[in-house]
Amino acid sequence: GYPALAVGGLSPAGVNKEWLRYLGLSPTEVRQVGARCPTVLMCSVEQQLKPVRRFLEEELNFTSCDLAKLMLRMPAFFIWPVEGKLVAGVRLLESLDLSVPEIRKAISVNPSFLSLQNVQPKIDWLIGLGLSAPQIGEQ
Repeated sequence: GYPALAVGGLSPAGVNKEWLRYLGLSPTEVRQVGARCPTVLMCSVEQQLKPVRRFLEEELNFTSCDLAKLMLRMPAFFIWPVEGKLVAGVRLLESLDLSVPEIRKAISVNPSFLSLQNVQPKIDWLIGLGLSAPQIGEQ
């Protein structure tokens, strides 16, 4: 968990910037995230950002450091619907016998891997290279 944010008179962007700072990003990194994906600064912390963080921590054992790196790599990942894209993508990878550490590594290296419209072609491509399902998470 993390402390409740004192929102006072902060705008949505101000609240989100505070949440990103709590996540471990520097002020410069928060500006980079805002430039790359302005939606992250305006979306609901409670309904979008926190559920993604909770899912990654509870289901895939992401650390705070992992989360900060992921936010910097692909901020839009944090506004994806948990029940839609994230759970379904992780379940697909689990069906290929990938372990939690392998799934965490795959997401850390290429977060867009869980974008369902792209997952199956990527898996097929990797299998076409001769990789087995367990090997896919090691790459």
